[in-house]
Amino acid sequence: MSTAADGVPLGAGVPDRAADPRSADPRSPDPRSADPRIPDPRSSDLERRYRCAADEAAATIRAFHPDRTGEDLSLRMRAVADAIWTHLNQAGVSWVGFYLPHTNDGLAELVLGPSRNKPACSPIGFHGVCGQAFRGRVVRIVHDVRDLGSDYVACDPRDRSEIVLPVFRPAAGGRPATLVGVLDLDSHEVGRFAEIDARGLTLVLESAGFSVSG
Repeated sequence: MSTAADGVPLGAGVPDRAADPRSADPRSPDPRSADPRIPDPRSSDLERRYRCAADEAAATIRAFHPDRTGEDLSLRMRAVADAIWTHLNQAGVSWVGFYLPHTNDGLAELVLGPSRNKPACSPIGFHGVCGQAFRGRVVRIVHDVRDLGSDYVACDPRDRSEIVLPVFRPAAGGRPATLVGVLDLDSHEVGRFAEIDARGLTLVLESAGFSVSG
């Protein structure tokens, strides 16, 4: 934490800048970040964005023809991708999309499903973060993709961080839960994604009838 650097004792005719938040040194850290009792406004904004995305995805799905909502996973994934893009593209998200398992001539790979808002690599192998999340059935948060080395599948050289969640169709009517793909988000910012994003994305997926665990 920085201290006063002008060398003038407080009370010597110089206003105390720290006492007036309107004139605080802009280089000083936000005191809210050091006090867990004070909500971080950035977290509150993200939570609001994810709630709005979840509400939008659910509303879109309710508007589908009832005969198509049960089994048409593509419609549900499209609703999720569109809602996330609408509410998160101004919050550091550079791309969002699904990757789905596919077998081509005996070779297992992941192919691009519904996505926003630019082209992406397809198909991709299972060695990257998407493949790791799919095979391990775990959420993967990558602070800096440059740390991944050969495990990173680079579709946009500007991307610097990533989050991937496994996507399940929940068990229903005697049918077991099924892993149907992964949800992938990228950002041009290092360290953009954290646990709050994992929780928010889980909320959006659940609003569309998916889950992140089998």
